[in-house]
Amino acid sequence: MGFKGFIYIGYSFCIIITSAFISKVINEFEMPLKKEATRTIVALPTVNFTFTDNITCSGSEILFNAIASGEGTLGYSWEVRKSRPLDIQLQEQSNIDCEAQSIIKVFTAVPTGGVPPYQLTWSSGTVSGANNEVMTTNASGLVSIEVVDSIGSRFTRSIDVEIPVLGDTDFEVTSFGYINYGIFAMLDPIQFANTVIGDYDSVSWDFGDGSFSIEENPIHTYQRQGTYEVILTAHYPYGCLYTRTQTLEVVKGYNIIMPSAFTPNDDGINDFFGPEYIGLKNLELYIYDTWGNLIYSEIGDVIRGWNGKIKGEQAENGNYHYVFRAHTIFEEPIEKKGAFTLIK
Repeated sequence: MGFKGFIYIGYSFCIIITSAFISKVINEFEMPLKKEATRTIVALPTVNFTFTDNITCSGSEILFNAIASGEGTLGYSWEVRKSRPLDIQLQEQSNIDCEAQSIIKVFTAVPTGGVPPYQLTWSSGTVSGANNEVMTTNASGLVSIEVVDSIGSRFTRSIDVEIPVLGDTDFEVTSFGYINYGIFAMLDPIQFANTVIGDYDSVSWDFGDGSFSIEENPIHTYQRQGTYEVILTAHYPYGCLYTRTQTLEVVKGYNIIMPSAFTPNDDGINDFFGPEYIGLKNLELYIYDTWGNLIYSEIGDVIRGWNGKIKGEQAENGNYHYVFRAHTIFEEPIEKKGAFTLIK
């Protein structure tokens, strides 16, 4: 018995059924039966087309002409597929080196639409890649890229490149005591001012006494004398951190020295008895003789001291007593008492 049929697909021919037959069938009366069917193998048609111009302007006509060959009557159907508009997708990568304070951005252009191949042109930066698709820069500013496809269509995209500046970290310190007396004193509020440059996101402070702050320019008061390391940390984009450390000597806020003797002989040296002081105000000086009589007093924020005279007359050599009172810059009252010697 032969095949009932087969399917063969190859190149431009499609054979569906070549022949179908029953060579011999014996019925119950042993009479032979035979039936035949024939199909013709037809070659598939070939088709191509031509057109008048491959570059044309909007609104112009293009004539397309079909060129086909094949047996029988041929029919045609046309489908015009318009290419997608040109566009550029940009991929961005940032290469960060915090230690070197360097930020480099790499942009890769991916054109789409239009008719490849493409030509790419950047307005700035260092350009690389087989088709100029890669641009590297370390500068902020407006950058444009133009793509031109194989039929001359153009598309331009602009990007605003922002590269933060990784700057230097520093700060300044001042206070009432420092401005007036050149000291940083306990209980005297100290103003910290950050002078960080660059495009930092935030700052943080460590005052060295267990206190911290995230203010831009904080005020901090130390409660005790001591040596403190103040650390300012500037937080920049991409996790870059930079610090600045200063050491502060915080003192009690004032100092006073009372001489043990003076020589009021008008030689311009040690002619007055009074305190040598720093960081004090509201001064009061009282001088007593050995019997406890008040012989001199002076009050003010600045005092000159006793010149060794009592009611215009030169006092006698000998021992005298003083009482000195004042207030510190943070309003703490102090008092000092003692004896001294007048020597002519």
